[in-house]
Amino acid sequence: MLCDQGYAIDEASTADEALQVLGATADFAAVLTAIHMRGTMNGLSLANVAHER
Repeated sequence: MLCDQGYAIDEASTADEALQVLGATADFAAVLTAIHMRGTMNGLSLANVAHER
């Protein structure tokens, strides 16, 4: 659905991988995440880090 609206989609399996994707992408409109995620942090922590960037 987002692709149909012209948005590029990046996926990550863990919060750590998501941080790598976010670090490589200077401009993003939204982050959709689950609360419970594998890795060193959960989705809430990921959202906080993304917000700070």
